[in-house]
Amino acid sequence: MLTTEALFVIVLVFSAITVLTFLAILVRHIVLVILRSLRLIRQRHFSSIIDKTLFERSVDKSFSIPPIELKNPIDAFILQNVISRRLFIVKGDLGHVLTRFAEHSGLVKKHVRKLKSRSKSHRRVSTNILGDMGSKTAVFPLIVSLRDPDEDVRAISAQSLGELKAESVIEFIASLFQDIDDSRCYKVADTLITFGEQAVPVLAKHVTHKERKVRYWTTRCISLIKPDDPDDDYNEVAGLLAERARVENCHRVKSVMSKVISNSHRKELLPAIMKLSMDDGPVVREKAAEALGQLKNEAAIDRLIEMFSDPVWEVNYAASRGLLEFESKGLDAVERALSGLQGMAKERSIEILIMKGRMVA
Repeated sequence: MLTTEALFVIVLVFSAITVLTFLAILVRHIVLVILRSLRLIRQRHFSSIIDKTLFERSVDKSFSIPPIELKNPIDAFILQNVISRRLFIVKGDLGHVLTRFAEHSGLVKKHVRKLKSRSKSHRRVSTNILGDMGSKTAVFPLIVSLRDPDEDVRAISAQSLGELKAESVIEFIASLFQDIDDSRCYKVADTLITFGEQAVPVLAKHVTHKERKVRYWTTRCISLIKPDDPDDDYNEVAGLLAERARVENCHRVKSVMSKVISNSHRKELLPAIMKLSMDDGPVVREKAAEALGQLKNEAAIDRLIEMFSDPVWEVNYAASRGLLEFESKGLDAVERALSGLQGMAKERSIEILIMKGRMVA
């Protein structure tokens, strides 16, 4: 049995532990409140300086950017957030003001140093932030990061370089297609597409690459760059792909070739798309049907009507949509051919004529 004195000591100890725990929680809460208050004060301070500078710069472009002193790492983090939030809404010359703030405050140098961190998560975050900050001084470090051992770092570096609009890096970014998997190639492709026709000459070098994946992604990028008035570089690569279509053995690659050819608006390349429309790969025929409609060469109308009988629904549907691009001329051709059609081709033709009011259901 415990004595009264022992029980009293136990109760006293537990009471002391309870009180100390409560005090620790209270102190922690007070410290957090103080830190949040200080953070809010510094955030307002930085925001005031930046907003005042943006206003003055909008009135007088010769207004100089004042220096910002960072007293501790928390200041750097707060300033980074303040700048990043404004980068999304402030563009043009005023956007360059924010970039200058990032450079003057040492934030750019800080994240450039982090590109060499042992932590891949730190490298990923820093490559992304450098793209948001828009500083051209980050171009070379980001080019080096395109050879980072981590695939995500390489893909994010490509995106950041795209945001910096550094034309000299297109070749470096395009080379990533052979180093990363398909799930990340989408990011790289989207970045290259933002360069528009400037990327075409570089991408054209890779459309005959020995690796199918590289051929596919470079050709896909070109196919999604839609020039209103194709220049010589675009027309040249379209002609190259029209020749290449004869020997290409990958359905995935051939599926994007027809789009490039039709984007060039070169009607003399129609035979190449017609040949692709007879390919044994359904996806190739589908994309070829879409391209025939886009090219709007009346010589393709009969072939599109023939494709109505394709056993693959996606193909005959694409053919019907392609034919509608010809408007009344396409509908007239369907009416003339209707009596000689059978099966799926006839059903698809009737469906189109009813939809366009040329026939009553």
